Parts: sequence; structure tokens; C-alpha cells
Amino acid sequence: MRHWALGVVVHPQVRIGKNVTIFHQTALAAETWIGSPHRIIIEDDVSIGVGAIVLGNNLSSLTIGKGAKIGAGAVVVRDVEPGQIVVATPARPVARPPGGE
Repeated sequence: MRHWALGVVVHPQVRIGKNVTIFHQTALAAETWIGSPHRIIIEDDVSIGVGAIVLGNNLSSLTIGKGAKIGAGAVVVRDVEPGQIVVATPARPVARPPGGE
């Protein structure tokens, strides 16, 4: 049984790509105003786990790269590289992108 997108909060300054999975009780929040040049960019094929928080700011944009995975309960405050897996609070990588050193 799947429970996608129940209780999800998405700030208007968030851009979500194609084939993105967002599980329940997730917040994509930005500490900025509507119309700001800064936003949260969720690229294609990203998976965001239950209860994760992606928190942007009013000084720069935040990007979650293509194919990245955010673990349940993670708090993301920095960019996530394409293909990277991040977990914990604050989020930190547990796997390198394919072809990474």
C-alpha cells in the first residue's frame, strides 16, 4: 500500500521535475517570499522519504539533483548532487553518485 503525498507542504517557490516521488508528511519549505529569485529545485527522478524536510533560504537556491534520494526524516539544507543518497539531520551523503570518486 502506498501513501504518497498525504500531508505534504510545498512552498510556492518550489519547482518539481518529472517522475518525482514525495512520500507523506514531507515539507518543501523556503524561507523566502513569493517571487524571489531563489527557489528549491527538485530535478527529475528524485525520491523524498517520509517526514523529510527540504528547507531553502532567502540567500540562494537549493537544488536536489536528478535521481537523488532523500531518506525518511532527513533535513536537507544544502544542495544534493545528482544520484546521491542523503540521510539524517542535517542530511549527509551515504552514497556517492555513479562515477564519483
